[in-house]
Amino acid sequence: MKTSLKTFLADLYEIDPSLKTHEAEIIPLVEKLMKSDPAVEPDTEFVKRLRMQLKNRAAELSSPASAGFSRWLYAFGGAVTAAVIIPVAFVAMNNMKPATTFKQDGSALFSYSVKEEGESAFGSLSMMNANDMTSARPPEGKMMGVGGGGVTVTNAVAVEAPAPQAMMARDMDAGVDTKMIAPYPITTYAYVFEGELPELTSSVAVYKRITAGKSVPFSALANSLNLGNIDLASFAGMNMDSVSFSQNKPYGYQMNVNLRESSVNLDAQWDQWPQSKCQTDACFQAERVKLSDVPSEDQLIAAANAFVKDHSIDMTHYGTPTVDMQWKRDYDRAPNKNDAWIPDQMRVLYPLVIDSNPVSDQSGMPFGISIGVHVKSRKVMNVYGLMSRDYAKSEYAGVTDKKQITDYLSTLDQYGWAPDAGTETKTATVTLGTPVMGYSVYYKYDSNVTQELLIPSLTFPISDIKGGEQYFFRQSVVIPLASEMLKQQQDGGRPMPMEDVKAM
Repeated sequence: MKTSLKTFLADLYEIDPSLKTHEAEIIPLVEKLMKSDPAVEPDTEFVKRLRMQLKNRAAELSSPASAGFSRWLYAFGGAVTAAVIIPVAFVAMNNMKPATTFKQDGSALFSYSVKEEGESAFGSLSMMNANDMTSARPPEGKMMGVGGGGVTVTNAVAVEAPAPQAMMARDMDAGVDTKMIAPYPITTYAYVFEGELPELTSSVAVYKRITAGKSVPFSALANSLNLGNIDLASFAGMNMDSVSFSQNKPYGYQMNVNLRESSVNLDAQWDQWPQSKCQTDACFQAERVKLSDVPSEDQLIAAANAFVKDHSIDMTHYGTPTVDMQWKRDYDRAPNKNDAWIPDQMRVLYPLVIDSNPVSDQSGMPFGISIGVHVKSRKVMNVYGLMSRDYAKSEYAGVTDKKQITDYLSTLDQYGWAPDAGTETKTATVTLGTPVMGYSVYYKYDSNVTQELLIPSLTFPISDIKGGEQYFFRQSVVIPLASEMLKQQQDGGRPMPMEDVKAM
């Protein structure tokens, strides 16, 4: 039977009365351990083996701290008490020495801090991967909000197509000539904004993420690992930069911790999750996710929130979660719903919040922690974006003239050349809603180092589109408010037209 907290503490203080003075520290540990204890009662043989193991372990521990615990650890006879006191003892022993950390200043690996720097401390912003969401791709290992394709511009018109790089790679793989005629009629898009812009400032705060993770000296592990066919300890000066774990149980996970980047990725341990055994199309069709299988947004968020709570994921600096529903737009456009794709997992997005403002990627999608929920099992499959949030902050010149923003919108997706004579064209009108002030993430590659910068931006939602809905993929228009970056986008920081790409 499961012992009560009161009974457990009474037994504990009877063995060592001095522990009562530490009751405030002991109770939270005991409550947590007792909550996870399934109240299994081992048989007599198990208890005998357990006592012997504890006695042998006590003999191995020679430090004064461990000797104090060895005096009373193996004296416990109750099965439930023994199951609880063992982890308590090791937690208490570890608490008697400094906690193991991987940061030079002794703080936790994952943290949030902001360090003030001088003006323009991060160098020029003009070489960022700025402008259109179609050209914005994070470097390997980085996580952006879940954004989709974009409007690619060719011949001064918006041709409804994927990003230039993606389309060219796809067509080359398929043996398609990238100079083939685009679908007709070619649609141009006119962006219309008739509202009021917020007040602009002459200076804006730019944030740069600092990856201050510290590698673990390999010498701390090598002596404990005997592989048999190589002497690990012979590699002097080697460090451990990453580590991975696996959970081999039904619906288990694999976790990859990158110590240098101070980041964690959690994913499904695939051989522990149900796998399709279909061999025929009929079977695949029967197993496909149907619209009726998809939980409501509230249910998806509840599943993600429960996972966050169960695993004590710190959401202090993240905003209200939303569900990425871009797939639904494509589903609604599909002429045959039976052929329309529905993902087998839905993403719940928790936006990072800086200076009380949300952070997005360059497509306007929330940037921060992304949690994937499996549609049919309603279990969390993966978590991306868990990382240290240490930043340096620097002031840069801001956009002060509102006309710069309206001028940019009036020329958005225009590349300076017209379609051939006789080409059928049409114009679609895209109405923009009230912009939201926030930050947008950009990446800058400089001196073999990728910098992650958060730039103050205005995000204009797409409130309506008339005349070209079928192939229009923008969710919003994001305009940076750092003067140098907006000027780059106006002067040529856009994706290269397809014919120019081909010519290269």
